[in-house]
Amino acid sequence: MAANEDIGMLVLKPQPSQTNELWKQDMQRNQSQMDVLQEKVMEVKGLAYRVQRKMQERN
Repeated sequence: MAANEDIGMLVLKPQPSQTNELWKQDMQRNQSQMDVLQEKVMEVKGLAYRVQRKMQERN
């Protein structure tokens, strides 16, 4: 019975190469999300700068 339990644990427990691959995929996904957020921040900064310039022109 113990042998069957060991086999079951091998199936459930990811191998180091699988863990490494999952980690790489997570890092790539997180980097992509960071890139998108950085682009959005730059858009907001640009908009805020333009609004500030227009407000200065009015005064």
